[in-house]
Amino acid sequence: MDPIETTISPAKESPNDREIIREVLGGHTQSYEALIRRYQDRIFGFCMTTLSNREEAEEAAQEVFVKAFRSLARFRGDAAFSTWLIRIAVNECRDALRRRSRRRELSLEELQDKYGEQARTLFLDPAGEADSEMADLVDQLLSSLRPEERTLLVLREREGHSYTEIAAILGCSVDAVKARLRRARQSLREMARHFSP
Repeated sequence: MDPIETTISPAKESPNDREIIREVLGGHTQSYEALIRRYQDRIFGFCMTTLSNREEAEEAAQEVFVKAFRSLARFRGDAAFSTWLIRIAVNECRDALRRRSRRRELSLEELQDKYGEQARTLFLDPAGEADSEMADLVDQLLSSLRPEERTLLVLREREGHSYTEIAAILGCSVDAVKARLRRARQSLREMARHFSP
């Protein structure tokens, strides 16, 4: 594009989420692609962190957008669209973890043999991993938690959501979020005892 045209043409402001939703509900379903493009990396990232499996994460993320599209008319707008979408992702990942529950995960003994003292350190500071091997270990350790505990720790420690945002995503009070996070962190501390020398 000619630089002169760029300075003359006014910048087109992209529509906000609510405007896009109105378009979709008004029959312009192709507008939904804009929401997918806007949030696909964030949703996939959440699913990948929660499920620790690329194929499952891709399937879950796709299902999140399908379910959101089917339920779009029920979006009340009490919270941001992104919060509503994360809530769907949380539920989808919980379902995937439940389906997977029969599948064997690494035992604590195998983790101890493989990672030793590194695992204990990460249990005490789950947000402190720095490289891909450590990230892999954290994912494996998280996979041994109950889905609810894992979801909370991912939302807070990995995604960096505030207590208020997590409360909106999970549909509970901030006090409940804090209490559940305390329990999830306590579970990690209890597991750390398995890695004590």
